[in-house]
Amino acid sequence: MPLANRRFEFAAITEGRWRLVAKELIMALLAPHHPAAAPLPRAYRTPLHLSSAVLRLNELVRFFDWLGRRAITSLAALDTPTCEAYLNFRRYVSADDGTVVGEQSHVIRRIAAQIIIDLVDYRDLFTADRVRADLRPWGGATATAVAEMPSGRTGNKTPPVADEVLQPMLAAALHLVEVLGPHAVELSDRIRETDRMSSLNAPGLRHSTPTAVDDIIEVLTDHTTTGTPLPMLEAHDIDRRLAAGWSTDDPLLPVATGVVARQAGYSQLWRRWKPALREPFITAATSVGVQKMFARNAAQAAAADGSGHLPWTLPLHRSEAAALIGIVRTATIVALAAASGMRSSELMELRVGCRRPIEEPLPGLKRFRIASKIVKGQPLGGTGSSSNPPTAPSNRRAAPRRPPRRRTAVRPVLLPGPLHLVAELGELKGGSPTRSRPDPRRPSVASHAQKDARPRNGLPARWCSRRETAPKSTSRRQQRRDTPHGPAGLRPSCWPRSTSTKPTATSNSCWPSSAITSGTSCPPGRAPAA
Repeated sequence: MPLANRRFEFAAITEGRWRLVAKELIMALLAPHHPAAAPLPRAYRTPLHLSSAVLRLNELVRFFDWLGRRAITSLAALDTPTCEAYLNFRRYVSADDGTVVGEQSHVIRRIAAQIIIDLVDYRDLFTADRVRADLRPWGGATATAVAEMPSGRTGNKTPPVADEVLQPMLAAALHLVEVLGPHAVELSDRIRETDRMSSLNAPGLRHSTPTAVDDIIEVLTDHTTTGTPLPMLEAHDIDRRLAAGWSTDDPLLPVATGVVARQAGYSQLWRRWKPALREPFITAATSVGVQKMFARNAAQAAAADGSGHLPWTLPLHRSEAAALIGIVRTATIVALAAASGMRSSELMELRVGCRRPIEEPLPGLKRFRIASKIVKGQPLGGTGSSSNPPTAPSNRRAAPRRPPRRRTAVRPVLLPGPLHLVAELGELKGGSPTRSRPDPRRPSVASHAQKDARPRNGLPARWCSRRETAPKSTSRRQQRRDTPHGPAGLRPSCWPRSTSTKPTATSNSCWPSSAITSGTSCPPGRAPAA
């Protein structure tokens, strides 16, 4: 989180009484269970995020500055016309001569109305200045209604994904998950093993010993005997050597000599060892060559266009292998979002062990389910099924209590493959052994067909996890209620809204259009054929 979102600039409010009002309001929003804020009937019950609190404070600064320029010195002087005048001031963009040249977004109008409503709702909290008790701007309407925000009024503000974008994306994602996923798991294990044995942080590395040169020569002999190429440096390390004066004709220019030294048990290859080791290094490099460390002799995998089998990837540097694993994990998230309809916050809270036991409501029809935390509308950190730990036994007879309500987002999933990748590749939020961010521009599949299948434009993650048939007025409790065909009122967004039933080139690799399934929810088992 940037430092600007962790600092509250109350000093920007010049009036001392209003500065105290701003402090009391922000603290009440951050600590709604404080004894001074909890009794207020219209106060927030969930703490605001720091970023949201900073936005409220910035709008308060604008509001108080606007009041000062209108010669209003007390909040008690506020009335409905004044509140409407401020909303009108924030709604339009004016030039220096007062001419209206544009209109602000609904979000700006909403926060402008919200801070006035907050001053009314938290009136009894303020000690230095407060609005009148009978002030009810906009007839008590919510800030969303005052700002005329389209969400929840004219339908979902997130547009449905077009079939020509969603189906190729799902086809590529499912190919990555089902065909290349097992190989990505092996590559992830290989990265862990290599980091444990030959990284700079590997335990047991020695600084130097009298037999260091002989030990490194023994490792080079093993490479020559087994025909294993020497490890290759990445391009940026080769550029660093060239900048340090290495010759482009030097046969040791691309050799990762430090990795070979760590394979022998030493932290690095020191300069004093190089004269004695140069000839053995050149002999080994000439004999077995130099190659990237990961995915050598890659296994065969089916090409996406069905033309046959190819090596599932080319040899990779560590950073490239880490990016490839990240791409497969991204494909896993896409498949889970489309099949389950989970929010992005719920997907990021998936943990190893999120799979629920496979259910078979009807013979031959299986349902795969996953469980995560509910984050939206919950206290910071979200709540899950373990949020109500069992209490210690007591000798006193306890009164019967209502069983705790489950606070777990449980969704049906049509495909078991992505769930296994969650368990193998690690948790979706930082559980991978990789540290680099995946580069979606790098070809990572067994043929160029996958490159052609990727969408050309960016696709927001929320497009895949939006709920097509659950209106915003439907409560989350109703959406979580299980039926024999999955949660009531939910359909995975893998059914894009469309009126076209014409099959595409990739329709056999993913799900059909929503024109075929618009009246039903997702049944357990395999999706119906297009």
